Amino acid sequence: MSDVYAEIAENVKGTAHALADAVQQYIEARNKRRALKKDYQERDLPLAETENLLGNLILDLLGPNQSTKTPYGTCYKTSRANAPLADPAAFMDFVIATGEFDLLDRKANVTAVEDYIKAHDGMPPPGVNFSRVVKVGVRANSAKNGENDNGE
Repeated sequence: MSDVYAEIAENVKGTAHALADAVQQYIEARNKRRALKKDYQERDLPLAETENLLGNLILDLLGPNQSTKTPYGTCYKTSRANAPLADPAAFMDFVIATGEFDLLDRKANVTAVEDYIKAHDGMPPPGVNFSRVVKVGVRANSAKNGENDNGE
């Protein structure tokens, strides 16, 4: 248990409305974080736009070179490949017909696994480790806080 948690718990423990007090403090902390994030995003936007424009300029200036040293630092090209499916059925037919299963990522579909577990007495399919993380959500009372959302 962290010191911050212990301090907050001590502040609300023993009060007649401990849960209400904790919810109030949660909403206040969330609202302060939202304000800070909004302020940061507003202040960061012009810098992010400048960085993006300069990045494009540097790419143009690099030309065919992969990297170049400057007195201020080294600039270099990076790339990331992307392969979204335009026709999933055609792709699967191809993979099955050719046996090119390496073209697939091996990952269980969480929704389908949950459905399977419900239909099979809580047992996941063989080879699947299923877990669920439970967190708290707090919806502000709109009359008191002017908002009524989960804040995520």
